[in-house]
Amino acid sequence: MIEVEWLACDGEDTGGMQEFLAGKGSDRKLRLFAVACCRRIEHHCSDPRSRRALEFAERDADGEVSASDVFEVWRDAERVVDEVLDLPEDQLTDTLYYASLAAHWCVLPFDQNRNAVEVCSHAAFYAQRTADLSTERWFQAKLLCDVLGPEPALKVDPAWLTSTVVALTQGIYAEKAFDRLPILADALEEAGCTAAAILGHLRGPGPHVRGCFVLDLVLGLA
Repeated sequence: MIEVEWLACDGEDTGGMQEFLAGKGSDRKLRLFAVACCRRIEHHCSDPRSRRALEFAERDADGEVSASDVFEVWRDAERVVDEVLDLPEDQLTDTLYYASLAAHWCVLPFDQNRNAVEVCSHAAFYAQRTADLSTERWFQAKLLCDVLGPEPALKVDPAWLTSTVVALTQGIYAEKAFDRLPILADALEEAGCTAAAILGHLRGPGPHVRGCFVLDLVLGLA
């Protein structure tokens, strides 16, 4: 189980995370997981350039923005990190630094995805030093399970892909309307789906993010 494996992985140990992520998830999946980790600390990103980087990273994962635009957003996010580091000592905090750093790394080119995931995951820990780090580890495990799924063998029967199911899924994905997931579960069940892992996930408490494995299965996204 992905969730159990992630909880057993040392979130403070980069090498351990690299080993865990080896062979797991597409570039798109890893990018969306990195974004989900960053969204956890987005409220600490006081600069709109950092928040824009998160939005572009998510859109870039789905091929919705040009490489040149992404590069400009990445450079802007990098400037934010530099500016944060130049702040007077009494204004520079770990929370502010790690939040801006995570946003910068989140929009890195795809060939650095696994490093980006590590930085974004670690940043979520470090930016919330006052929080219970075991809680953050648990939440990230849930996020990873949402994106990668509990097991790699899950498939969607083409017979379940009615016009209602597909339209519902497209709307939920485009609008990030995850509150409608139980409605999608009902539609899938009516179409003949009996897979407990799929129906239970859609009806469960989440968290649910862009890249949710059930939505991706229905939409044929890798």
